[in-house]
Order: sequence, then structure tokens, then C-alpha cells
Amino acid sequence: MRLSITGSFSLEGLWTEPSDEPLKTSIAYQLLTYDQVIKYRNRLLSPDDLKKNVRTIYNCIYSNEQRSILENPKDIHNFLLLMDSSNYNSLIEEMLIDSMLSNEEYRKLEFIVFYLNWKADEHSRRTSYDCNACRKYNFISTRYCYLDHETFELPDLKVITDDETGERKLDPDETSKDTNETELIEMLNELSLVNKDLSTFEIFQKYFFSMMEGSKKIELCPEAIKIHSENLAEMFEMESRCHEYHIFPFEGGQLDQTALLVEAFDAIRSGRNTFHSKKMDEVRRSNTGK
Repeated sequence: MRLSITGSFSLEGLWTEPSDEPLKTSIAYQLLTYDQVIKYRNRLLSPDDLKKNVRTIYNCIYSNEQRSILENPKDIHNFLLLMDSSNYNSLIEEMLIDSMLSNEEYRKLEFIVFYLNWKADEHSRRTSYDCNACRKYNFISTRYCYLDHETFELPDLKVITDDETGERKLDPDETSKDTNETELIEMLNELSLVNKDLSTFEIFQKYFFSMMEGSKKIELCPEAIKIHSENLAEMFEMESRCHEYHIFPFEGGQLDQTALLVEAFDAIRSGRNTFHSKKMDEVRRSNTGK
């Protein structure tokens, strides 16, 4: 197996809270190829076969003296213990049977894809949602920005189920609460239950682009969410370059790429296609007047 671990881009940190789960957060697992994961999911690779592949990757990484760059050394001992533990089979089953991206990561990635395409669609947005321009022209006076504050008092939008019809709808008893960025993403995820035709970013636009603070209209700026999701934003940029130049990040073909990259790239392409499909629908409606 060939590995090309070069450049400044790192897969480390894509997992949520990578501290107490050395098996899941191990760079060796993040570098499992798409071919290996697909074979495992189709029961063409046993847990023991997968363990051999992980150990091969693990040894390759550390023989290249990239330990300090790719993985926290304090997790190494725990990682090796878990590899030989009785829980190993159930752990990798839980990790690999479904998407390697967590639901929160998938939602954030979808958000970033829509936001960056929406931002690039008009020249004025590229300036208006640029942090330097925001400081220069004081756009922040009409915005909430998670770069400046950890929480903001936002509408506490909850989805409830109608007792009679079983239909999901917004709780009419709207309240507000101090909401951090993680709680915002969770709220967007819940709001998708009653906005099934909208992307995460469109839901964000619908509820958080036009709020009132006293008599002043204010919006929650999406740029900070992209900046705080640096690895996912880099993933978007990498996919765009790979698409433009017809290359893969790692040596070999699609099956030789890491499963994490392939699944992230699939999510990015799906989000981009949906964005452009909706743009075409807007053009058709404007042309037909419907």
C-alpha cells in the first residue's frame, strides 16, 4: 500500500472531540482506504484483516517519524491496548458500518458548501462577508459574530409533534436562550425536520438572517462558522482543486483514497449539485413568472 502524507493539510481533528477515543481518533483509522472500508462493510474483510491493515498504516506513519505531527503521543499506548482488547470487534463495527463523518460534521460540511457557493454567487457578498472588510466598514454593527462572542441570545426554536395528526411543527411558544455555535448546529439539525426541502444553510438564512434587537434588524454572520470549522473548509477547498485539476489527494485511484476523504468529497459534491439545481429552479421561475 502506498501512502503520500505530505503538505500542510492534515486529517487530524476531523473527528469530534478527539481526546478520549484513541481508536476512533487514531490517524491510522482515518487513513483506512475507501477500498478497505467498503470491503469491510460488505463483509469481504474480517475485523482481523482490518486490524492488520491498521497496523501496517500505523507502522508506516511512525517509521516516517511523523508521530508528533499526526497523532498525540499520549494516545499511542491506549490505542495499542484497544487494538488487542476484547471490545475491538464491536468498536470497529460501530465506527465503520455507517458514515465515517459524524452527523454534526456532515451538517457543518453541508452548511459550508452552501454558504461558500452562495457567497461566491455575488461579488457584493464576497466583500460583505469578508472579515477584513467587515472590520473596515463596520458591518459588525448589524451582525452577531461568533468570532467575538462565545454565545448569543437567539430564538430557542424547538420542533414538537402534534398530538392529533402526528405532524412535526415548530413550537409556537417561542423563547430565547444564550446559544453557542455547537448548539446552533444542533438546532439547525432539528429544524431540518420541519424544513425538509431546505439545506442547513437555507434554514440558517430563514431563521437567523433577519432578527430584531430592539428596533434594529440584525443577522448572525455565517463566516465565523466556516472559520471555526477550519478542517472542513480545507476539505471543501481540496475537493474543488481536485475537481478542477482532475487529481486525487493521495496516490492511486479512487479506491486508494482514504474513506474519510471519499465520503467528505461525496457530501461536498452532493451539496454543490443541490445548490446549482436550486439556482436553476430560481432562473426558470423568474423566466416563466411562476
